[in-house]
Amino acid sequence: MPKTFTLTLNGEPAEPHNGAVASLRVNGEGGQRRIIRACLEHFIVVCAFGRSFGKTLTAFFLFWEEFRQFGDTLWPGEKTYDFAYCAPTRANHAIKEYRKWKDLLKPLITWHSDVELTLHIQLGNKRAILDFWGLDEHDSHRGARKHRIVIDEAKDVVEAAFSATLMPMTLGRNGRLLVQGTPSRWGRGNAWFKAAFQFGQKRQDGYFS
Repeated sequence: MPKTFTLTLNGEPAEPHNGAVASLRVNGEGGQRRIIRACLEHFIVVCAFGRSFGKTLTAFFLFWEEFRQFGDTLWPGEKTYDFAYCAPTRANHAIKEYRKWKDLLKPLITWHSDVELTLHIQLGNKRAILDFWGLDEHDSHRGARKHRIVIDEAKDVVEAAFSATLMPMTLGRNGRLLVQGTPSRWGRGNAWFKAAFQFGQKRQDGYFS
């Protein structure tokens, strides 16, 4: 019997890969579905919500929806979907998320690096590269190009990581960003996160909140 890889996305069966039969259906909450729709329509989406909302699942659902459409309705003609999940630190955040996603996507992984925190996956003729970065040393990631960047716990991320390192990665790829976090008076990135959210409320410069 083939191994069964079960995620959900609109109830559509996926092509088998490496002996795995995938059934893809994302049953997110209403708020998560609205965020995903916004991410498909806007350059930068900024979300502020409580810790119990499910930010990791939101990021994963978004990744899967874009991966499903990649090369067709999204980024037509391109071959490999480049995705980055960015957290405030490598040790306390990025490694944990890498391990979660690695376990979830295990049947589809064609290569991985536990040092670089990178996954390569394939499903049918679709391929993706997923990087998991800690932004405590954000300069080390400069020069990459990404289709999608997710910044988690943005209030704890320094502004330079957002404006000088991550924003330029979208150039030439028609890349997009999801910035998410829990509002707080404290945090190294609280000021820019708040300003970005306010830009989004006013629909300024491609922002949406």
